[in-house]
Amino acid sequence: MPVQTKRKIETIDFSAGQRKTRALDHDGVCTELLLRLRGTMTTSGTAPATPKKGDYLRLIRSLELVAMGRDTIINITGEQLLELNRKDFGINPFGYGAAAVNQSTANDFDIVFRLPFYMPNARVPDDCALDLRKISQATLVANFGSESDVYKTVNGAVLSNVSLDIEQHFHVGVPEDKMYMVRELSRISQPISASNDNLATKIDGNTGCFIRSVMAITTDDDIAESDILETLELKAGSFVYCKRDAEVVRADNQIKSGLEANAGVYHFDSAKFEEASYFIQTASNVMPAAFVANSKVAVGTGTTLIDFVVERIRPMKVAA
Repeated sequence: MPVQTKRKIETIDFSAGQRKTRALDHDGVCTELLLRLRGTMTTSGTAPATPKKGDYLRLIRSLELVAMGRDTIINITGEQLLELNRKDFGINPFGYGAAAVNQSTANDFDIVFRLPFYMPNARVPDDCALDLRKISQATLVANFGSESDVYKTVNGAVLSNVSLDIEQHFHVGVPEDKMYMVRELSRISQPISASNDNLATKIDGNTGCFIRSVMAITTDDDIAESDILETLELKAGSFVYCKRDAEVVRADNQIKSGLEANAGVYHFDSAKFEEASYFIQTASNVMPAAFVANSKVAVGTGTTLIDFVVERIRPMKVAA
């Protein structure tokens, strides 16, 4: 039987607005990363105002995992990973809380969250993993933000001592002929310039991948809002996979996760009983056309967006 080991890798030092990379170790089959974001936000005599969605996790503008420099397996933001943790594990990340809005105070934050390469809550979770025995390079890329990513009005708040720690979890001793798929997480941002009864967003163009889930997040000037999305339909050609009222989806999500639903967040799972054979197949001989999200939306008062995170199950695109 494989033996799980845990190993901490180096810290990624924070630099506001900069892109930092760290190569992953290749000690076996990587099942997940534990990520620890910590630092201090010191406020001035005038309190910062209006924390944006994701609070301190917005300091991770994007987190990417790239295999062999060509295959982007993960590309999501810190606040999107927050919502996936809530959905997958039914709990907020350890240490997560609202960004401070006090005056003249050094506010420490220390948040631990998970990036699983397996399929949480699936019938066979380890059908997916990151098999680092098969490749010679895998790089984690963190694009860091700044104080203005956390607050709409910064008012002199200053970050210090920020870092991102990474702990890799491995299975070692796995038979060489054991095959794994990868769990791809990718994002699509759709601007909303006007209210629209049928705003179309292309989710997949017959890539041949299996779609396990789609998450939608609606924001107005980076603040999550639940009055933007009214209905969402997922379809390919004339075949409709689902058409649901947004508030019903939020209610369903809350029942499943046990957490109070966050504003403007909607999870659509493709398989009722998490059996891989029921995931949405996008191959052209199965799906009649491109996979599209049609949204009935209202425009906000500021920059209005609907962001999608698509969970695909597929083979790794590159080999050593």
